[in-house]
Amino acid sequence: MYEFLRFAGVGIFGFFVDISSFYILINLLSFQIFDARFTAFAIAIFVTWLGNRLITFKNANKENISKQLFKYVIVSCSAGAVNLFIFNALIIWGIITEISFVIGVLSGMLVNYFGIKTGVFKAPV
Repeated sequence: MYEFLRFAGVGIFGFFVDISSFYILINLLSFQIFDARFTAFAIAIFVTWLGNRLITFKNANKENISKQLFKYVIVSCSAGAVNLFIFNALIIWGIITEISFVIGVLSGMLVNYFGIKTGVFKAPV
């Protein structure tokens, strides 16, 4: 349970990094909106990977860093796709936006947690 709470804490921090980076890139560095969104998302993935490596799964298998980061990016993007798919499907089915948003985020979070736990930061054998 504590592992999941640490994961959620890292994720919340990652969210603030994501949104802060996005607005800094847009407002201070004059990035175009889609370039800013992509860059902010990439920064947030790196920050959450580092946080999960150092805090959430600190006792997990420490494989090659670049290989681990690559797998982390794949899992995170897949979880993001699940989030967006569920959100869009619920909107199409007539579910209100706020509920669709929360269910999408929670679904993506669960996919992300289990994918990262089992595919990126494997428990020591």
